[in-house]
Amino acid sequence: MKFLAYLLFNLVASVNLHSQNCKALESEQFFKTIKLGAQIPIELTECLRNVKIEYPYYNDYRVSPDNLSQTCRKKYIDIFKFQSIPFSYLLISTNKKGQIIHIELYIFFENDRKDSSLPKPPANFTRLLNNLKSLYGDPTRIKEATDQDSLLVKELGLPRTIIWECNKVSLQLRVNYGSNKKELNVIDIQIRNESIDQIELLQ
Repeated sequence: MKFLAYLLFNLVASVNLHSQNCKALESEQFFKTIKLGAQIPIELTECLRNVKIEYPYYNDYRVSPDNLSQTCRKKYIDIFKFQSIPFSYLLISTNKKGQIIHIELYIFFENDRKDSSLPKPPANFTRLLNNLKSLYGDPTRIKEATDQDSLLVKELGLPRTIIWECNKVSLQLRVNYGSNKKELNVIDIQIRNESIDQIELLQ
């Protein structure tokens, strides 16, 4: 919660761009065993039944590979990877019809800064950003911290959010880095089916 509160407070500067490739983004499969907008596989819901949280309009499944049985982990290990980069935690949200409307992956990491200067983004974030730009063009929006005080960065980290927005699908790549606290250094990917969300709101 502290990380999210810091993002909301400190992400003020926003640059709007409009050269994203929506055709490529909206037709992307992303994972081998699940598909955004499609029904969550029944076998996967069985694997995740112990981590299911039900809300009035949607269901959440939050899990790490360690929470899965060996059989489930072997079959669905691909959902813990994005662009060949492994993640530690996964959140899948479905509507009450079982359609996948939101997928989130995130991983925490140690701060490797060895001096007092402002840190550089982690290599996996840079790799992801370059891969996503090559696939989907420049992002729609970029949000960056306006306050880069070194003491504040050491305490809370330096946030950055890259967003691709299309009519049917949105993709967010977020990072917070440079904090002395591992639990605040995170890389986060979020993919949302915007068309299903809109249909649900109208019903």
